[in-house]
Amino acid sequence: MLPLSLLLSGCTQEAGLPSEQAGEPSLASAAGAEVKTRLPDAFRPDPENPHYLFDVTEHSVDELLALLTRVDELIETPPGGPEDLDIVLILHGPDIKLFTRQTYAQNKSLVDLAGKLDAANIVDIKVCETMMPEVGVAREDLPAFMETVPYAPDEMSRLMQLGYIEL
Repeated sequence: MLPLSLLLSGCTQEAGLPSEQAGEPSLASAAGAEVKTRLPDAFRPDPENPHYLFDVTEHSVDELLALLTRVDELIETPPGGPEDLDIVLILHGPDIKLFTRQTYAQNKSLVDLAGKLDAANIVDIKVCETMMPEVGVAREDLPAFMETVPYAPDEMSRLMQLGYIEL
């Protein structure tokens, strides 16, 4: 299995900006299309350990949307996808701004899909409180489904000690 960190790295897009001039992000953009075509074959949940940790920093809307779309496809695939799939995304960089009220209109697809997957108890998005002031985000700027943690590296260590697989 190829690690997602290799597939979803190298983003240079500014956080909070739409990936296309027309508005809402599209998986058809160059980076998104590459991730979209490679991600489905790369991500296959391990039935022995369906718990994953994804360190999110400096990714584009398209990359995150491709990841969450793949997760959504997995749970929608008959016979219901992996029952115990549990993915924690920890945001601790400019990506935090992609989920704020101020950028919601630009990133509606991403935020709505993240909220859907959170409601289904498949994806849990955690935001580093230490980085929030550095990127100009207050707790009230984030959707209610997003949880904050004091310090992302400590939370990642804690989850890895619990057996989460880092992607």
